[in-house]
Amino acid sequence: MKRPLYPFVAAGLAGLVLIASALDGAEDAAPVTTAPAQVSPAPTPRARDTALEPTPAPRPSSLSAAPAPAAPGDDEEPGEFTTTTDRVKAEIFKTEPELARFDSFREHVLLDSNSREDYEALLADTRLHEQLRRALSTSTEAEETLASSFKRLMRIDYLREALAWRQNPARAQLVSTVERIILEDSFTAELSPDARRSMAATRMELFEILADQEPARASALVEAAKGTPLEKLVRHFAARHQRRLVKERELSVQAQARRGVTP
Repeated sequence: MKRPLYPFVAAGLAGLVLIASALDGAEDAAPVTTAPAQVSPAPTPRARDTALEPTPAPRPSSLSAAPAPAAPGDDEEPGEFTTTTDRVKAEIFKTEPELARFDSFREHVLLDSNSREDYEALLADTRLHEQLRRALSTSTEAEETLASSFKRLMRIDYLREALAWRQNPARAQLVSTVERIILEDSFTAELSPDARRSMAATRMELFEILADQEPARASALVEAAKGTPLEKLVRHFAARHQRRLVKERELSVQAQARRGVTP
């Protein structure tokens, strides 16, 4: 069953304007002087305290270009890669089999017991955690492309799902991995402004995930960033997160008032 894939790849890119000012102030981190590239934030996570059920992806996935487990009872042949999104994903999956498997699991709302075990094993794969840490901590792209945006978003989505699974046996280590990505000072002078903005957007999205799922650790991370080249950037993430929480509370109160419910 096809669904629209990552519609915010283009639409949410304007969010990078929010981090541009923070990057400008952190000269040692990586000053940005050109117009912001378009990179979208990942969707807001939904914490789960019970047995893992993968969240359906907001975009279609067709994995004829890479092997992936099929959902039980799904006997249909995968469709051909005909859209731009599908063609980009097909190219990504040729060299990123783990992302292909993750995307395939996210394609299905319900998994049988065997498929669920395979999915949980993927989310607890510490080798993959370290691979993603290296990939998200820096950038080798001269500029943000559709393919690099998709890869970045899928990697962040994987980390979100792996952390949202509270019973993940590798969760404690994974929290530390996310913290390392956020605090790693890899904004070198050789990086293009486009690459710096992409790296900053990645850290912003990961901070949002951490703040939603481990608020105490996110607060401690702000303290840990003091005196480092990323201090201003991390404080910007924390302030942005607080503004989001305040706005959400305001909207909730307004919605309750319209329904005649006393908060």
